[in-house]
Amino acid sequence: MQKSSNFFKITFIYFVSLVLFVGIRIFFSLGFLSGVTESVQDILSTLIIQVVIMLLVPFALYMLFYKKKPKESLKKLGFKKITGKAVLICFLIGIIAFLLNIVVSSIFNGLINSLGFESNSSSTTGDYSIWSFLLNVLCVAVLPGFCEEFLHRGVLMRGMFNSISVKHALILSSICFGLMHLNIVQVFYAAILGLLIGFVSIIGKSIWPAIIIHFTNNFINVYLSFASANGWPLGNFYDIINSFISQNFFISIIVIILVICLLIFALLKLVMQLFGISSFENFTKMMRIIKNSVNEYKQDNPDNNISDIEVVNELEYDILDVLPEIRDRGTENMFFQDIYPKEKLIFRDKIFIIATIFLGVFITISTFIWGIL
Repeated sequence: MQKSSNFFKITFIYFVSLVLFVGIRIFFSLGFLSGVTESVQDILSTLIIQVVIMLLVPFALYMLFYKKKPKESLKKLGFKKITGKAVLICFLIGIIAFLLNIVVSSIFNGLINSLGFESNSSSTTGDYSIWSFLLNVLCVAVLPGFCEEFLHRGVLMRGMFNSISVKHALILSSICFGLMHLNIVQVFYAAILGLLIGFVSIIGKSIWPAIIIHFTNNFINVYLSFASANGWPLGNFYDIINSFISQNFFISIIVIILVICLLIFALLKLVMQLFGISSFENFTKMMRIIKNSVNEYKQDNPDNNISDIEVVNELEYDILDVLPEIRDRGTENMFFQDIYPKEKLIFRDKIFIIATIFLGVFITISTFIWGIL
């Protein structure tokens, strides 16, 4: 019997999580727990989806398939410490990501609305107490920030590094992240957000920046909803923006373009500062140094039959350690140097990622059709 490839195993784990996710959504939508209040159903479904389906099930399958202990598995999936400065910068990146998401989602929603789509999302509960706020922070920001990143940037994206290029793993995991939201409204901006936080996670060699950015983005959404109802600071944030656009349409277009440019510039500066790199040129040089070091290590240890990614983990690079060498090395005309190995995949290896994308696209398109009808 042919041995299953790494890509097959990783995508199987993700497909199982997706199917369970869809199943739970169907279970609750059919009203099997009609005797329980809606708020309790929401909490229960969130706990099952986030903690069980997106964390415990994929983690258990990962350890089973790769025969690794929990601590070793977590390290392989990117759980490496970051500095306090890095945490602060990640929060700032999360704020910028939220602001850019407003623009992206507004454009996309405007597009689908022009095609006749009307959102069928139900209104939120009228309970805006502090306890409800804390509960929403837990269910909307904390759990998704950790559990969804564990599944997408940990198991799926990093799990594919040994099978396909890093760039393709980033793109594929971002698409899956967008599709797993299972609705046309969120799919596009979620995929864009996935690209950003996945990229930061890759160059930082840690999943924590992705978790922090995801949490920050969701937390701001929750806070503004409660701030508007309770008169907290920035509670009129959306009202101010809408009022300005309606009263100064043409000027607002120019202002929005300028703000987007400033936000993108600030985002790039923060990402570079996060990893102690002053320019993209230095970044490409640094990646070249790491790849050369991996090749030198394997030449010096020909009997040590380990993969490139295991060499990188063994060398335990700190980006700040290689920066002094940058001025003495050349650069290439590339942005990201892929230092990970690839598998030769056949159709059988791709069956679960094909099924995943098909199921996600089918449900997403169905929500669009339902919104038109």
